[in-house]
Amino acid sequence: MKPKKGVRLKKMWVSNAPKALLCTIFALLYSGVANAHFLWVTVDNYSPKVGETVTFRIGLGHGDEFPKSDILIPNAPFVEIVKPNGQTFTVELSPSEATKEWVGRFVVEQKGTYVIHAWFYARRQQATQTQEANQKRTEQDEWKQVIKPFSPKESEGFPVYPVGVILSPYNPEGKRPPHQGRYSHEICQIKIRDEFSEALRGIERASHLIVLYWMDRARRDVLASRTPWSDEVFGVFVTRSPSRPNPIGICVVELLERKGNTLLVKGLDAFDGTPVIDIKPFSFGIDAVVGGRRLLGDEKQSQLAGFHLVGLTLVDVEEPSTTVLRRLPSLALLVLDSFARKRVGSTVPLLAMLEGFPTNTTIYATHPDAKPAIEGKEFPIRLTTTDFGLANLKLDRTGIWLIACQQDNARTTLTFFVADSEKEGAK
Repeated sequence: MKPKKGVRLKKMWVSNAPKALLCTIFALLYSGVANAHFLWVTVDNYSPKVGETVTFRIGLGHGDEFPKSDILIPNAPFVEIVKPNGQTFTVELSPSEATKEWVGRFVVEQKGTYVIHAWFYARRQQATQTQEANQKRTEQDEWKQVIKPFSPKESEGFPVYPVGVILSPYNPEGKRPPHQGRYSHEICQIKIRDEFSEALRGIERASHLIVLYWMDRARRDVLASRTPWSDEVFGVFVTRSPSRPNPIGICVVELLERKGNTLLVKGLDAFDGTPVIDIKPFSFGIDAVVGGRRLLGDEKQSQLAGFHLVGLTLVDVEEPSTTVLRRLPSLALLVLDSFARKRVGSTVPLLAMLEGFPTNTTIYATHPDAKPAIEGKEFPIRLTTTDFGLANLKLDRTGIWLIACQQDNARTTLTFFVADSEKEGAK
């Protein structure tokens, strides 16, 4: 049955759109910090019982200082906690001036391995200065936007039917959405209209969805502008600016749950009340492209964007398990044998992945008692992965271990505890 009400694209026009959003990436206190620092997560008790409270700490420091944090991150990092069954949640963090760490707590509810995933962005000083200069120019010349109002002809329009609406905590006057929804832990809702309920049949089988929405508060007369990442002016078809001739937004979200005609998702970056125009299942084999190149230029983007720092830790509640991460960081470190990493003297297979694909890189490893094998080097252990991203780490002592790798602007660490046996815990 054809819907009675449709919306013609040519009629959806908003003249009071907000100004271009400025980047909210965290700035470090002085130049060069991110160049030599890694983010890591440590836990006060790596083997809690069901019902106990876990306290974790997020620090930033050099590999040879682990686990002592060198700098208190100016703003709270993002954090997501993955249960053994794959469900995720987040908690509030509080700063500790004494230890220069951000501290969080949660109560464990299930047996198996919990994964604590923390991340934040560190800007180079040069990038911060460029951002400040861009902000001044924004106030003066509207980002040098190329404006060209157009008058669409009646014959050029075609109907597009809103199939639902987005309910989110974001609005123009209050909390602003992130530049990329992928890194948001906010849970949003997509409410589908009753006449399209049959279109949701079987959608709960998908782990991720591609959501297309109409940015109804964006301008439609902007053809080119600067972005927060560069001084150069680019056409809007080379950017993800919301201001464009047809302000269609796209976002890959994680589907958490379906409740009738309502989808609970994570990873959206749209204002509350935004119309949804289509939903498609995300297919890794079809939609992920190996070796994709940024249109804005890798070299310039790398110079300006700073660093994406990630820290993960594994907490075994009574027994280890294989925990599924439905949202991997861009650079990920995975332990392929959860039981082997519990035993001193074992060899643990590691996997390094970049943008979801195995990558050839160097994996570093250390522990609090380690001494660098080479003067001036932070990590005493260095492993080179195969072309399939694999490496084997020999665990020669008990206690906390830190493994790390870096690729381009991404830096990732993983911490876990090694006991004398599979059953021994640590506090």
